[in-house]
Amino acid sequence: MTSPIFKLVLAAAAIAVSVPALAKTEETSFQRDGYTYVYSVTEKGSTKHIRGKYYPGGRSFALEVRNGRVEGTVAESGVSFPLSAIARPTGDALASAD
Repeated sequence: MTSPIFKLVLAAAAIAVSVPALAKTEETSFQRDGYTYVYSVTEKGSTKHIRGKYYPGGRSFALEVRNGRVEGTVAESGVSFPLSAIARPTGDALASAD
C-alpha cells in the first residue's frame, strides 16, 4: 500500500528530474490529490537537491537524486527508492505545475 505522502514525493521528484528548467533555486509549486507542494531544486555536481514543504500541514521534505536513486526525508521519515519507480510526467502534468 502506497501512502499519499509517498505518492506526492514521487510526483515532486518526477517533475524535478524531468524538467531541467526547474532545476534552479527558484521556488516551484504544484497541486495534486488535495496537496500543494512548494519546493526548490538545486544541482551540485551530478546530485539534484529537492527541498520544500507540502500543504496542508506545512511539513518539510528534503530529497537527493543521484546515481539512479532518490533518498531523503519526508515529514521526518526516511525515504529511499530507485529513480525508475517514478512515472515521468506528460506534457499535461507539466502544464499544471506552476
